[in-house]
Amino acid sequence: MCENGCIKTNPDHRLFVYAFAILDLDTKLYVAYGVSMKSEKDAYREALRMLDITVRDVESIRLDQYYGSQSTLDDFSEGTKVFVIPRSNTTIRGPPAWKELIGRLMDAPMEFLSEYYRREN
Repeated sequence: MCENGCIKTNPDHRLFVYAFAILDLDTKLYVAYGVSMKSEKDAYREALRMLDITVRDVESIRLDQYYGSQSTLDDFSEGTKVFVIPRSNTTIRGPPAWKELIGRLMDAPMEFLSEYYRREN
């Protein structure tokens, strides 16, 4: 019997731990980290909470396609440059920050993508 918050395991069912890390590209140091047993989105939210404690202003951030929606921009200040590939069903309609992101992608796609792929570090 399992008591006090332990996790019951089934040999046929694997447990996953989702992790999300935010790295400072200049120093190559982690500035925030989140983990969750439920979802990657929960790990992302936990990392953002830690980021808010450790770093006040984020100059730029690069996120994968899972975060390619307008609501992701709400997680950061207006001064933060967000580099994300929008989802295939996205529209240009939305807040000014979203239109600015789409505009940067359309005006200089190679420059945008070279910044976006710095997330591979």
